[in-house]
Amino acid sequence: MNLAVLLNPFTRVAGFPALLCGCGIMLISAAIAAPSGIYFGGTLSIQVVGQLQLPFGEVLLRLFLGWLTVATFLYIVGSRFSQSKIRIIDVYGTFALARTPLLIAALFALLLGVGNIDPQPRQMPMEFWVFAAITLPVVIWVVVLSYNAFVVSTNVKSKWLFAAVLIVSDIVAAILSILFRLLI
Repeated sequence: MNLAVLLNPFTRVAGFPALLCGCGIMLISAAIAAPSGIYFGGTLSIQVVGQLQLPFGEVLLRLFLGWLTVATFLYIVGSRFSQSKIRIIDVYGTFALARTPLLIAALFALLLGVGNIDPQPRQMPMEFWVFAAITLPVVIWVVVLSYNAFVVSTNVKSKWLFAAVLIVSDIVAAILSILFRLLI
């Protein structure tokens, strides 16, 4: 597999196959993340909760909430700024698939024992710092995939527009996540 496919698989797969594959990977990511002591908040955030592990349903909901928020905002923006006809299934499918690297973060959290970390320590253990070092490239990879998904599915090539929508959708997803947490 070459680098181009790892950074932009959307020229080969989009629509329903991407949606199905992406949702399946998000489901597996949440299943591994819940006992691993992490969750995916907002559109790009990987949060360590350590021993305060969240239930699988909440981890899954937050992961899907982040995906749905960013995909919806980017679909709306793409529809407004694209000269092409946009298919909603392509936008949601490519953005679901763009979250695939989060599975790597969940696996490393499990392998490093992040779920055993005290969330309120005086000094963070080495496992936390190793996990943080691993998640940085994972988040960058998700951003690159998300941008490529945006370009391929909407035919809009504005990095500034993409960045603005990513920031706004992250804020909205965080607010929705807090509201959800207050309701349960």
